[in-house]
Amino acid sequence: AYSDQPMTLLNLLLPRVYGGNPATYSPGDLQSTENWGYCGVITLALAAPALLFRRNKMLTFFGILLVLSLLIMLGDLTIVGAWIYGFLPGFSSLRSTGRALFLFGFALAGLVAFGLDGLLALLRSHNVSNRHAVRWWLAGVSAVVAVAAFFVMPLFFSQTLQLNGSLTSRLPQAINDLGMLMLWLGLLAGVGWAAWCGRINVSVAGALGVGLLVLDIFSPNSLFNPPTDNRLSGFQQFPPRTGTSNSPPENTPNIPYRA
Repeated sequence: AYSDQPMTLLNLLLPRVYGGNPATYSPGDLQSTENWGYCGVITLALAAPALLFRRNKMLTFFGILLVLSLLIMLGDLTIVGAWIYGFLPGFSSLRSTGRALFLFGFALAGLVAFGLDGLLALLRSHNVSNRHAVRWWLAGVSAVVAVAAFFVMPLFFSQTLQLNGSLTSRLPQAINDLGMLMLWLGLLAGVGWAAWCGRINVSVAGALGVGLLVLDIFSPNSLFNPPTDNRLSGFQQFPPRTGTSNSPPENTPNIPYRA
């Protein structure tokens, strides 16, 4: 039960395309709680070098875990999910397959750690082939930003003008998410090119990359659980008056009473 639907996997790249929080989540028949996840575009950009440039047994583990957890998230939508449910001990007692998102995030975190460490090592190296590898990675990140800016974004704008109905209401938010994707990847590419050209120190570039990763992941999640009522209402008290009730007098500002 509660397996992730393929359409909801778009949230891994565009976090608010279906809504910014559970109260505004558009596909009402699909969950937006523990099955909702945004992995971050900086995360994907830093995880790629781990699979491209490094050779390590732990990388094999994280890579297999990443693919396996994604298949578990899809649940009964794939035959692999049915095999796991039917033959692996213990899995038949687990209900919500979408919660394998935690394993997916753990695998990505491991790949990011190896990827960033590998990039910094290649940037510090004086080997020409190593620096060419970093340049190809930077060119790939820059190419993604260019494709999003000059092809995908105009397509979204044209579809917004042409379509009607519920899909149209999601497109403006998709455009906002795509704009943030270009912003984060553009900043990451700028930091990388500056380090590759020797304009900034490699250690500083690594710290800036981690900072961009944190900002990228935390930005869409910061308002994910908005309160629907005043959480301080039960703590607002007013001083009692002689012969009157403890209720605030008329036209009294709503200021909490401090003894």
